[in-house]
Amino acid sequence: MNFVQKSGISFLLKSFIAWRIGLFIILLLAIRFLPHGNNFLGGGMTSYLSNPYLWSWANFDGEHYLSIAQWGYKNLQYFFFPVYPVLTGRIGLLFTGNFVLSGLLISNVAFFLGLMGLWKLITLDFDKKIAKLAVTLLLIFPTSFYFGSVYTESLFFALAVWALFWARKGNFLCAAVLSGFASATRVIGIVLLPVLVAEYFLQQKGFKLKWNFLLILFLTSSLIMIYPRFSFFHFQAPLAFLAIIFGYYLSKVKVDARITILYGFLLIATIALPTLKRDWGKDTRFYNSDDLTHAKLVQEVVHKNEPVYFLGPHSSLYALANRVPPKPWADNFGWYYEIGGVQGETISRWGDDPPEYVFWQLPESGNWFDLGTYQPRQIADFIEANYAKGEKIWDNVYIWRKNAN
Repeated sequence: MNFVQKSGISFLLKSFIAWRIGLFIILLLAIRFLPHGNNFLGGGMTSYLSNPYLWSWANFDGEHYLSIAQWGYKNLQYFFFPVYPVLTGRIGLLFTGNFVLSGLLISNVAFFLGLMGLWKLITLDFDKKIAKLAVTLLLIFPTSFYFGSVYTESLFFALAVWALFWARKGNFLCAAVLSGFASATRVIGIVLLPVLVAEYFLQQKGFKLKWNFLLILFLTSSLIMIYPRFSFFHFQAPLAFLAIIFGYYLSKVKVDARITILYGFLLIATIALPTLKRDWGKDTRFYNSDDLTHAKLVQEVVHKNEPVYFLGPHSSLYALANRVPPKPWADNFGWYYEIGGVQGETISRWGDDPPEYVFWQLPESGNWFDLGTYQPRQIADFIEANYAKGEKIWDNVYIWRKNAN
């Protein structure tokens, strides 16, 4: 197989460099003329101000990826898939702990490799003019800057397009491995599984099952299942997914019973048994026994149909306690409450009838934006001014009662 021809490499390299130069010019203008916020800055305010040309590429979720790369997974970071931050951490050691530089290197190299894969994939069916147009449109798309940031988009893009290319070329083993890593980079990688299955059957021109197909299915689904070992969601969702996929497989494909038994045994031995042994008896996916206890305590304090506001406790308590929040309401996420005017509008729309009770949890130690640490300042000030702090009802959660008029 010929690699990307010299003319194609030249076009991709020039386009990539022009794209990076364009992003840098926009960055210069933004630093010069646009005011920056005080929150979600890459590396925090101190690091950002020391070198905004570097740290501005690690804002928002980039901070979490860098935290995982340096310190490993912490509480409420498990929904960030592992391949990108783990790779950033390993390569960052080569840069004497400069993890932001490591992340940017991975993102930009991966994106260029992804552009090469996109070129190869498109030229399987179309001429170079179409390939050039596709690459150009991708680079000038308004949110393409994510590909050059400390985010997972570029790595996932590279893994996905090369997986599709190798599948088109009939190398399903390589496609399965790349798809597996893609699914451990971003959750959307799971959709590559049915794509590979469909491509396999199209190339086979029928439903002839071969061992290489079993290997594709096994590798891809196995790597998808690896993620729950990082996750507090335990094993219930993967087990349900495994049951559905295996059931569909049995209903649609006629295969020797020995192969079916062997495939099922491999899945059980490598995925189900080790995880079940560790996680059997753990609490359910989205809540645990403590949450049910807390919900009963809320019910004892707050009358039914009476609004209550949780500042800190998980919002699932509204459903578990069968109570409603005041309107308007949003979950306690800084990415929303730190939008200008949102907190003030929330308080003003509560009007003359704010909730009778507030259950306020003391913030945990950590970055100000971390879940469990973040406190919307204006809403917190409003509560302190209009409510009286009462007894501790569980852990670090206190009841605040509205002051009498």
